[in-house]
Amino acid sequence: MIDAFAQELVTLAAADPRVVLLVGDMDVHLFEGFRSRFPDRFYDCGAAEASMMGVAAGLSLSGLRPVACSSPFVAMRCLDQIRTEICDHWAPVVIAGLGAAPASCDGAAVLPMLQEISIIAPGDAAEARLALRTALSQDGPTYLRVEDTFEPPPDLASGANPA
Repeated sequence: MIDAFAQELVTLAAADPRVVLLVGDMDVHLFEGFRSRFPDRFYDCGAAEASMMGVAAGLSLSGLRPVACSSPFVAMRCLDQIRTEICDHWAPVVIAGLGAAPASCDGAAVLPMLQEISIIAPGDAAEARLALRTALSQDGPTYLRVEDTFEPPPDLASGANPA
């Protein structure tokens, strides 16, 4: 599901030059397609997710459409910045928590107290693509909870016994 999200981001960025990508402290190789195609729209913010939220808010309020990606703990770690810098300004920022996390520690658990933010939790790759399209089309902030999904190897998917 995360790979589909990353691929869709490249597709949407090709169609809309306002789309920019900010990544927190995570494996940026996932976004190599975006970084190589749009190097001037890729920002590796490192282990400074709180600052990344402020940068994303500023970029959005200047007319860009930022997608800020980090671990699913990003909402918990940056709750104050999300509230004051993004939600209070109704900034159209897409925040993506990528990967699995205990439900009590991720954005889907913490962010509902902020009425200004939409929360989308896609269930598969197709929904992840649609969720990103929807989030980028909204006028306000959106949190996407994009989990890792297990894709069985072809021999297991077909029901064949690999042994």
